[in-house]
Amino acid sequence: MQRNLAEQIAHARGAPIRVGDVDVYGLYRIPVSRGQAIRVRRVTAVSWPTQGLRLKLDAGLISIGGQNLGDIVLWADSAPEEVELTCNTTGERGILKLWNAWRDERGATQAWIGNAGIVVEPHGDLVTLRCSDGVGDVHFGDLVVVIAQIED
Repeated sequence: MQRNLAEQIAHARGAPIRVGDVDVYGLYRIPVSRGQAIRVRRVTAVSWPTQGLRLKLDAGLISIGGQNLGDIVLWADSAPEEVELTCNTTGERGILKLWNAWRDERGATQAWIGNAGIVVEPHGDLVTLRCSDGVGDVHFGDLVVVIAQIED
């Protein structure tokens, strides 16, 4: 019996796995400095299940929309297409972790199950994340976002 993406990533202990000609990640990590600004732009998202991009700073808080939060979810049905956030790390450096999430039919937030995974495509100063939610077959177009690190 073939394992789904989440099972394969778990078996690889979080390391990327090779699927066809691409590496697939469970989450994407961005090294950031204290006060680092990040711009997230949603390119596309399927309408069901509702897609979201979850962000969590390893040590510190994320400032967005006048709030300081431990982690956030940018839901495709409610967040602006483009947002800017600030990483308020407790030290000089930190790691911003990003992964795809979705709401199931009961409205519960899901992640890291089924065929969930991310293809990471760097393009100079930008990174495109092509996400497959865990529902059904692998489809790296369920949620597509572009990430830009804004210089201090």
